[in-house]
Amino acid sequence: PEGLPLAVTIALAYSARKMIKDQNLVRKIDACETMGGANTICSDKTGTLTQNKMKIKVVLVPENGNNKITEVQDGDYKALFPSQIEQITTLNFACNNDANLNPPSGSKTDQAILEFFEVNNIDYKSLQGKYIDETTKKFSFSSNRKRSAVIIELEGQRTMLCKGAAEYILAASTFIQNKDGSVVKIDEKLREELKELINDVCRKALRP
Repeated sequence: PEGLPLAVTIALAYSARKMIKDQNLVRKIDACETMGGANTICSDKTGTLTQNKMKIKVVLVPENGNNKITEVQDGDYKALFPSQIEQITTLNFACNNDANLNPPSGSKTDQAILEFFEVNNIDYKSLQGKYIDETTKKFSFSSNRKRSAVIIELEGQRTMLCKGAAEYILAASTFIQNKDGSVVKIDEKLREELKELINDVCRKALRP
């Protein structure tokens, strides 16, 4: 009996070393039995499983029935967004954005957009200064709406720019602008196709 505590301690220490090889770090060896028998581990994500950083990885620009996800490479902004839709996309990303890079503040998603602009040498601050002032109406992102919006004066018209969770934006949309600038009505077939593309992005552990 006197040797039992030592034997148990050695066995648990051996188990802890084996679990490290399975990417399972146990800091208290008396927890080895519990961790070794767990089927599902629920953990905090941000800062634990991830770095609390975001980056634009893929984009979807509709193209008349040839809709597909395109991977983003640094410096190819104009290639991703042709002239027909570049202006409205750039204004949406720049003006519908409350983040800062220096010092870092705001949501990580908005910061990732601004970093994307900087890599592509887009002066988003001048766009914000041109279109945003103290009278500008903004609708901040909320967990209920899953989107944010801003109303700006564009070519003599009040224009609402909206961005947010892809499935919510799609559900609220009835028309879509293609890569060539044409605007088409979203029918049921196209809506299902876009939903599947959004789901495909989610399956890759990306946030659409």
